[in-house]
Order: sequence, then C-alpha cells, then structure tokens
Amino acid sequence: MSEPIATVRWIDLSPHGLTLHAVRLPSGRAVLVAAGHTADHGAALAALGFRRTRQGHVVHPEPTLKFGDVRRHFPQATVREMPRDRVVRVVPTVVPPTPSLAPTIAPTTEAIPVADAARATADHRVHNATWLGLNRRGQSVHEDGAENRYLVGDPEGDFGPLTDVDYLRLTTDDDLPDLVSGLLWRALQEEKLGAEDLAQLGRALAMPAGQDTPTPHALQEALEAASVAYFRAHHARLDAQDGASVPTAAFHAARRLAGHLPPVATRSGDTLALAQFSTPLPLAVAARALLGPVGAGRSVLEPTAGHGALLLGLPADARITAVEIDPDRARRLERLLGGTGSVITGDILRQAAPASPYDYVLANPPFGGLGRFGTGDRPQRRVAFEQVSFPTRRLDHWILLETLKQRHPQGRAVYLIGADHPRQHDLETPAGGSRYLLNLLADHYHVEAVIGLHGHLYGTQGARYPLRLIVIGERGTGFPAVPETTPVARDWDELWTLVDTLAPRIGPSVLERASVTPVTDAVTATVAAGEALAPMAPRPATRHRGRAGRRGGVSGTLCRPQWRGRGLDHDSGEHGHGGEPRPGSGGSPPRVRRRYLRRP
Repeated sequence: MSEPIATVRWIDLSPHGLTLHAVRLPSGRAVLVAAGHTADHGAALAALGFRRTRQGHVVHPEPTLKFGDVRRHFPQATVREMPRDRVVRVVPTVVPPTPSLAPTIAPTTEAIPVADAARATADHRVHNATWLGLNRRGQSVHEDGAENRYLVGDPEGDFGPLTDVDYLRLTTDDDLPDLVSGLLWRALQEEKLGAEDLAQLGRALAMPAGQDTPTPHALQEALEAASVAYFRAHHARLDAQDGASVPTAAFHAARRLAGHLPPVATRSGDTLALAQFSTPLPLAVAARALLGPVGAGRSVLEPTAGHGALLLGLPADARITAVEIDPDRARRLERLLGGTGSVITGDILRQAAPASPYDYVLANPPFGGLGRFGTGDRPQRRVAFEQVSFPTRRLDHWILLETLKQRHPQGRAVYLIGADHPRQHDLETPAGGSRYLLNLLADHYHVEAVIGLHGHLYGTQGARYPLRLIVIGERGTGFPAVPETTPVARDWDELWTLVDTLAPRIGPSVLERASVTPVTDAVTATVAAGEALAPMAPRPATRHRGRAGRRGGVSGTLCRPQWRGRGLDHDSGEHGHGGEPRPGSGGSPPRVRRRYLRRP
C-alpha cells in the first residue's frame, strides 16, 4: 500500500501560467521564487515585490505573501492543498565540478539551475542581485553584489544606442526626464504608483562624484515633463483613431495615465512662490478640445506654459509662443517644442506686446491674490482694459486681461483661473471678483462657455483649489450676458460630458469660420453673413447638491437672461462703451453692464 502524498496549503497561480515555489537556500534562508510565464506578468510580480536576478530567477525576499495582495494582481489565484514536492525546493551546497565528480542535484531542485558553481555560492546566484527599477525602454535594471548594472528584458521604443540613462546613471540634469521615464512606462502598464516609487528611483540613481541626488520635487518635475512629452508624441494618433469631433480617446488615455502616476507629495520654495501646480493631463485635453480646430499656420500664446501640457494636439505648423518664468521648466519646454515654437524665459506681465496679435491663447495662470507674489500688503491693481480701469487683487485675473488684449479680435482664448475662494467648491453661482470679471468680459467679448471645476480634480497636483474654465470668443458687443448659474464638473466624467456637449456646439472660432471658402453648410453661412447663432437646444439637467432645479437652456451656453448683479448700469455712450449692435443680433443698441466697477 502506497503512502499518502504529502500536501501543503498553498497559493495556486496555475490559471495565470505560474508556479510559486518556496525555496530554502543553503544558508537556511527561505525565499519565494515564481516560475513559468513570468515575462507575461512582470509588472504584477514587481508590484508584489518580486525581483529578477541576473541569472533570470524571479525572487521575493520574504517567504510569505498576503493572499489579498496576490488576488489584486492575479484575480484567478486560489488557495488549495498542493503536493509538497511541487511547492518546496531545496538548493544544495554547490560542489565545484571536476572531471571525476559532477554537481550533485537533489531530485527537488530542477526549478533552480546550478551554474557558475566555481565562482559563487547558490545563495549569491539566487538572491544577491538588487532590482533598481525600469528604464525608458521598459527593461529592468539590476545591480549585482559587485555594483555592476545590467539590463533584463527586451527593449521597447526607438531610443538609439544604450547610454548611461538606460542604466539609471545621471550625467546632467537635462537627463532627468529620460531617467524617470521608467516610472512613466510602468504607469502606462496601469501600475498604480505612489510617492515611494519616486523615492525608490531616487535611491537607485547612480550620481557623478560630488553631485547630490535629485530631490523628490526635482524628480516629480522631471516626471511631469516626461509625461507631457510622451502624450504630445501620441496625441495626434489617438485623435485620428477616435475619429470624432472631440478627442475622446485622448481624454480617456490622459485620464488613465494621470490616475497611475504618483501624486505630488512634496513642494519646494518655487512651488509655493510661483504657484507651480501643473495642469492635469485630462484637464489639458479638455481645454484643448474647447479651443476648437486650429487652422494652418495660426499663432498660439501660452503665457504661463509650465511643461507645456496645454499645448497638446496643436497642428505641426502652429506658431507657438510659450512664456515660462522658471528657467528649469523653460529649458525643458524648449527641448520639448524643438523648432516648432519660441520659448521665452520670464514673466509674461513684463513682456512687450507682440508685433501682431495672437490667433489663440491657452493659459492656466497662477491662482491667488497679488499679495502672495511679493507685490505688497493687500495690493490692488487697476488694469486698463477696453477703456475701463478694472480693479483686481487677483494675479490670474490680471494675466487673463493683459493676454486677452494681445489676442486677435476674431480668435479664441481658453483660460483656467481660480474660483471665488480656495476652499469654496459651490461653484454654480459666480460671486465676488469672479462675477465682476465675467461681467467685464461679457461686455466686450463673446464668452462662449464657463464651467466650474471642483478642486478635487486638482488633487493629484498637490492643490485642491476650485477653478473655472472660461472660453472667450470674438471681440464685440451685443453678446449674451454670463448666466446666473454655470455648470459644475465634480469629477472627470462630468467634465467630459460637458466638453463633449459644448465643443461641437461652440464649433470653430470666428477666425476659422471666416477662412472657410466656399461656405459649405447652413451654420457657416449664417456666421459668414454676420448673423448670431441660434440658442442651443436644452438638455437634461445634471445633478447639483442642494439645488431644487435649474433654469432652462444648456449649461454653460450663455443663453440665459442677463445676469442682474450689484452695481450701476450706465448709458451705452458713457466712457466710450457704446456702439451699434452686431449685424443680425437684433434689438436696440446694448447697454453696457458696468457692474464690474466696485463702489468706493
């Protein structure tokens, strides 16, 4: 009668083509080794703590794993009784081979091949190699006990010959975006990264003698630059695959990538002094979609460019002018744009006016009061705008007005500015300085859309400041006033629902419509004739906290009755603000809404 087979309760990964072994080394130490189709599950195994040694073994330094962690990465894993001889492995002490004596291998060691026995013990071969991270090609970088670095895995992408960057060796600061691209590669494989992954990469970098390791903030900045560079290279392809009037595929790709990158966890002095909270990639795609199609050879201004996220998806022949106050960011941006744009290092408010107006403006200026930026205690700036001396205490409002003056009268501008209060996320009804600004804009421009953005959307960037996205069309009078209430996006789904509705209805800028010849459709013909577009059709109301209902019309389409705020209405001819109504706008000459002037 045969003896019963010894079993052990163990994790079964066979549905994924893997076997998990418990290996006891000659030193007595126990480790876990994964065998089978390890290359197909490299990211999942790495997330569990497995590392590939120079000899190709996939090893976990501890003898146990939490089953819950395993199931997150291997959903078909189970726990069951398994034959002990299939699970447990024992690595024997290596005997150097001689002509008369071959290595002795126990029957249970077939999963651990014995090699280089004369040079190292079995412990060293199985375990003494450190996984450092992934390089920009997606290869694993390892370091052995002698501090030799080597690569494991097939490279992806066309990066030319191997350089120090591929071994995670830092030569110059300009190499940092390439060095951190291994994290980008992992995020693209939908591995959720955190601050510890960024810190681990910092520890793994090999530095020149006497040079300090980059700070977590510097690594975060480099990762943002690498993300924008990657997305810029792939944005047009995603749009072409999407085949729609708005880049839905690009938005969802940006959302996936941003959701897997490590959130901003550290701030430097420059972060606070210059309000360097970069535009999240999904928000950048949304802003670009609302800008509309950009014609050949058009000029585009980005006055506070950062790493260039808002410049995604522009035509190759667009004439870009990007202004950035941080020299490090400006230098990276110049490398990103190459010969396709002009990068100016400096403060946009100190730049001379352009020789000719820009066709388009895209901007996410620093939020907050002027007092934060070294301009004195409770400062107030009066900005000369359309023959009005407009008082403001907000830097973002000041930059908006100054750059809008540099834009073509028939162009378009999209701004991301701070809302009424840094901790007030009830954005439906603009108030305070926001109300004054929107009234001023509506008196002189076609404000085509206003969307409130909950601060949660900015959470991964190290801030939770509520925002407003404003689309400003042609210059003129007789346009609809800003509505009493505006739509609010509290998550990415709500934002894209609004963009997907508004972008096709807003359509191209007047500048692009005027350049289309011959007129091919009724809408273009109406605009070419100078007639106002009809109000947009209503759509179902979206949810709003504590609100009993909504006014009619499409959220953000500016087709509601005139906003009746505090302040005085003045005669249309006063201060030179009068004028005849636009052709086709109908009605009597508009009264200028002077509610943006505060009482003394």
